[in-house]
Amino acid sequence: MVPSNILTRVFSIRIGSQQGTGFTIEVDGRQYLITARHILTSTKSASVVEIFHNNDWIKLPFRSISVEPAKVDIAVLALNQQLSDLLPVQLGIKSSFLSQEVFFVGFPYGLSVDGHSLNRGFP
Repeated sequence: MVPSNILTRVFSIRIGSQQGTGFTIEVDGRQYLITARHILTSTKSASVVEIFHNNDWIKLPFRSISVEPAKVDIAVLALNQQLSDLLPVQLGIKSSFLSQEVFFVGFPYGLSVDGHSLNRGFP
């Protein structure tokens, strides 16, 4: 089962004509949205990310943070506002075991499940 402190950090996003998944992390007290770099290639002047919320696309300005090497398919977006709660996320492989279940969370091909009432209006 995927814990709620992970689910509430995952968003259906759109930049230009590209749609995908983004998730939030915190570094030094600031929250960032992480997504795939190829989503940014639909437009050279992208400065707005749209987040699907309450059955509508909400536009948020962002500043792209450089990620090296450039061939890595990761984009870091600095937003002017916090998207998700600051719930702790435990990282690492401590207590992991062979054949343990693994979950991929996201919105492939724009697919989602109606869970708006469970996730503060987010799918």
